[in-house]
Amino acid sequence: MGGALAHLYEFPVKYNNPGQHPDQWDTTVFSDPVVPACCASPYIHRPRKWLAQGCGADLHNVFDYFAVTRGPELTPAVYNNNADMMWKHRNYHFFMGPIPAGGYIQTKKETMKYVNQGKIAVANPGGWIEIVVWQVNDDGAGPYRCRIDEGGDGTNFGPWVQVTKQPPGTQAGHSVYGYGNNKRHLLRVQLPGNIKCGAKYGSYANICMLRCENYAVNGPFGGCVPFQVKYPTPPPKPPQQVYVPDTYERKPTYGDAGYDTGDNNYQEGGYKERRKREERRMLARRHHHETGVEEAEEDDKPEETEDTSENGDENVDGDNENNDDEEKI
Repeated sequence: MGGALAHLYEFPVKYNNPGQHPDQWDTTVFSDPVVPACCASPYIHRPRKWLAQGCGADLHNVFDYFAVTRGPELTPAVYNNNADMMWKHRNYHFFMGPIPAGGYIQTKKETMKYVNQGKIAVANPGGWIEIVVWQVNDDGAGPYRCRIDEGGDGTNFGPWVQVTKQPPGTQAGHSVYGYGNNKRHLLRVQLPGNIKCGAKYGSYANICMLRCENYAVNGPFGGCVPFQVKYPTPPPKPPQQVYVPDTYERKPTYGDAGYDTGDNNYQEGGYKERRKREERRMLARRHHHETGVEEAEEDDKPEETEDTSENGDENVDGDNENNDDEEKI
């Protein structure tokens, strides 16, 4: 039950291609711009900044915004018969440029969509949220770090919380692990025992927002998941009804990711990177053939997958269904 904000369910979670559409179309990025500027982009000298708050942006939201505000520029007729040049044009002039306010994921409106569908993840204080992650490209691997906004609107994420199960990958390797491509991985986040979720969306009270992201230089990639906490006793203060505005939400604040999201970027489509990726996969396959064990990069080995439901102590919905949230990375 539940899911990542702005996830496009009309796109089946399967391998299509490692390109931007459709596999990366709804992949959340927590940096501005969503694509690091390069090549012939007029924004190549503009510094890329990490988004310390907010729920990020993705290609499809940026595209939809510009389709309304600058449609003829986004899709010039001169490139109608040249798909390669059309996508280069969109990348250089739109996806590699500053994200407008309307291009960000609108946290409150996206949360209300799940509320109206009755699809909000539920957990207990001190329990956990488990997310199923679909890895598209090499730099969509783990590890992940996560924060919680107890106000539920994505504007005030607190300190990093404990992650008890990680997709394969290393922080030192900036979440690059090609052997994890086109696979599902489990991400489990431990909730604090004293968590106080204070938002109310419609009939859903005690809502928090969970944000998880990896260490990719081209990213970080991840997503936001709204969830409800079921308290055994009433919370210390009454939840506050969230007002969902008709206008665009404020642009999120920038911050320091702890690493450079705009320098020496990993080029997933470059010739050298393709060669390196194939070498990594060949070594992983050789190791697996010789030992029967899948080996992660460096000394980091994937943990064994467990089949669990969403809450640590009980299924608060009482229907014995797994409440897994899925997002594409």
